[in-house]
Amino acid sequence: MKFRIKIETLNNGEKRYVAQLARLQITGGWIKRTEIRWVDMYGSKFLTEEEATHAIECYRKCYEQKKAEEVKSVIYKEI
Repeated sequence: MKFRIKIETLNNGEKRYVAQLARLQITGGWIKRTEIRWVDMYGSKFLTEEEATHAIECYRKCYEQKKAEEVKSVIYKEI
């Protein structure tokens, strides 16, 4: 998983920070095409880079916790 922060500078000099996540997109029928598509994570802009970085860290932490709770393997024992 890749993350980045998009920095937008407004005409009045203010800056807005957008936390973004890269997602791999696979399209096509017989011939598969792959591309990386960047999407805004929360649909909102942050006033500081620290807030955007904190949002990414929170997302990453929740994602890792969710991944840790997924089933890794299943074994069936016949009786």
